[in-house]
Order: sequence, then C-alpha cells, then structure tokens
Amino acid sequence: GVPVVNALLGRALLLDSCEAAWLFACRYGGPGDVLRHAASDYLACADALEPVVEIMRAEGQFALNSVPSTPDAFLAQFDSDLVLDPTAWQPSRTTLRLLARFGWLVGSTQSRIARDTRALLQHLVAAAEQPYSVAVAADLEALAQRLAARRSAIGVLLRTWDPVGYLMSCNSVGTWQSSLGSLVTLRAQVRATALFLAVKAYERKHGAPPERLEQLVPDYLPHVPADPFDGQPLRYLRRGVPGLLAETWAIYSIGRDFADDGGIGHRLGADRRYDDPGPDLVWPSCPYPAP
Repeated sequence: GVPVVNALLGRALLLDSCEAAWLFACRYGGPGDVLRHAASDYLACADALEPVVEIMRAEGQFALNSVPSTPDAFLAQFDSDLVLDPTAWQPSRTTLRLLARFGWLVGSTQSRIARDTRALLQHLVAAAEQPYSVAVAADLEALAQRLAARRSAIGVLLRTWDPVGYLMSCNSVGTWQSSLGSLVTLRAQVRATALFLAVKAYERKHGAPPERLEQLVPDYLPHVPADPFDGQPLRYLRRGVPGLLAETWAIYSIGRDFADDGGIGHRLGADRRYDDPGPDLVWPSCPYPAP
C-alpha cells in the first residue's frame, strides 16, 4: 500500500546515507568534530522516525478505503498490481474471475470484505504496537501460514465465508509481515550508524576506541542507543571482529533472527542484504576484504 511504500522509499534513501557515512568514516576518517556532530544528527534522525505502528495504521486506513464494491472493481485492483507479495498464491485470471463472480454470490459483500479486512488490520496493528520480538515474528508467520492454507479457487469458495476478502488478505499479509521487519531494521541501521560515528569520533580524539560505550555519554551522544530487536544496548566489539584483523572494532545489532552471533553477520557493501533474517548486522571499523 501507499503508506508502507512511501516509508520504504524513504528508508532506501536513509539507508544509502547510512552506508555512505559508514564507508566515508572507514576510509577517510574526517575531523573528530564533524564525526561527533554527524553521530548526533543520525541519532536525532533515529529518534524522530515515525513510529512503526502509525505507518501500519495509515496503511490499514488506505486498505479499508480501497475495499472493492463490485466484482469488476475487484478485478481492476488486481489488474493494477494489487498483488504485492511475490511469494503469495498467484491465481490465474480465470481463477480471479471465478472468485470475483461467485465470491459475491456466496458472501463477499463490500461490508463483509471491509469487516474481515478490518479484523486482519487490527491483528497487524496490535503486533506493531508491541516491541518487535520472537513472539511477534512467530505470530505473524503463523497468521501468514494460516492464510496460505487454501490455494485453489474451489477450496476458497467452499471453505471461506468471504472468498474475495480471503484472497486479498493472502496477497497482503506477507508484504505487511516483511514491511514490519524492514521498518524495525531501519531503526537498527540508523542507530548503529550514529553509534559507529560516535566511536569513530572518540577514536580520532583519543587515538583509540573507547573501552566501553558508556564513555561516549554525554560528550559524543546523549545516550547509548538500543537495539530494537531486543531492547538492549547495541553491541560493541572492542577487538576481534570475526573475519577481520584483530585490531578492528565494530558495532552490531542482533538482527531479525533475534540471536546474538557475536558479530558474525552481513557484510556492509555490495553484497549487503539487510532485509534477510540471518546473522548479525555489523558495522566494522574497516571494510571486509573483497571475496
């Protein structure tokens, strides 16, 4: 939907800025005061990001305003790329026509589609209101699996009260699920960039990185930012970053698998895939060597 798309477009620009700041600081360093001010600016940006739940509420209102009122309106939505989740069930045009025509006959009225859409959105907004966690991710995955259980036109028509609303939910819940994780990941990225730049500024002034992140407060940052995946302070490796020289230090987030892998993670650079669940998200003080 439009609210999530807008948020993710803004996310892409902010992510590019974070990566550019990390790479510049790694390669060229720069004056300590410039790094310190940049760290404060990134942390202020992270604190000012719109709450995830508000983005999801806006998406919910957009979805409710887009509920089709006739079979032709339903088909027109699919013609205009309503199918957002590439991993979802992709019905054929014949199947869509079958669901559209007969769905309205067996119960998919506009009011029922709106009611069922609202129920799904309430579930998703309730998840977004909570700190992102293993339990929240598992709940959304279970919801997606339940919706994916029926993948034939006859099965949908015979086993659901609202075939049209069901199909619309199937093709949106996966995108919502991914978007929630991506928006939380964005917060980790911006906070970690701020913390990385603050450590770099400290290193420029003192000739070595701090022994503890608390040494950055209050001269470099007002507080040590938290990892949004568990609420704990972002991790700091003073030395011994896996895969790099012994003197390398790093900031890292545990990432979307919710497991602390000790700084083993996605590499910053051309092969970075921050949307993937997996190892930690790592900001090392020098780039990884080319593979």
